[in-house]
Order: sequence, then C-alpha cells, then structure tokens
Amino acid sequence: MMIPTYDRSTDSIANSSELKNRWGKYQGDNIFAKDISYEATVDSIKLIMKGCIEQKRISIKRDR
Repeated sequence: MMIPTYDRSTDSIANSSELKNRWGKYQGDNIFAKDISYEATVDSIKLIMKGCIEQKRISIKRDR
C-alpha cells in the first residue's frame, strides 16, 4: 500500500535541512512567502497527500 511510503516521504521532507534551507532562500526571494514557515508548507503537503490518498481509495471502492 502507498501509505507507508507516503509517511516515510513526508518525514524525509519534514526533516530535510537542504529543503528547509531552500525554503528560506525562497522566502528571501519572494516577499509573499516570508511569513509562511517551512513547517506550514510541510503540513500543507501532508494535507494534500491525505486528500489524494482518500480520493484514490474512493475511486478503488467505486470501481469494484
């Protein structure tokens, strides 16, 4: 199933110092992002992925 892979991937993203540093650079280059924390972006990724997984589950159930 996809969920264990999803959990590992989001944990990897959340704990990546490289991605966090890139986000900091992005914030510096884009004023609209300056007040959005890296943690908030990771939370958004998780929310979107949960929605995608739920839609896939619904689709699989419907097609059975």
